[in-house]
Amino acid sequence: MNILVNALIIALFNNGLKLLLSDGMLLNNIYEYLNNRITNDTVRYWMKPLIFCVVCFSSFWGIVVLALLGNLHNINEVILSCICAIPLTLFIFLVNDNLNR
Repeated sequence: MNILVNALIIALFNNGLKLLLSDGMLLNNIYEYLNNRITNDTVRYWMKPLIFCVVCFSSFWGIVVLALLGNLHNINEVILSCICAIPLTLFIFLVNDNLNR
């Protein structure tokens, strides 16, 4: 049960971050700056979990969120929480995207 709760928290955080990076939002200037300045494909690939890919967010931001919550005590639980957050993140993102059309 704890894994699913962690995964849901991570998925909600990921989608919240993606919303903050979208057009007209608070962090959009940072996103646009990095999007225009980073032209190297290798650097862009490694930056995906940080800012460019909502599905990839779970691999980096999931660990950050769990660290802030103090849930890094069991590495298996951390890995499973981050993996389970991927489809949840994608589902929430697609539902939100369809609602905004």
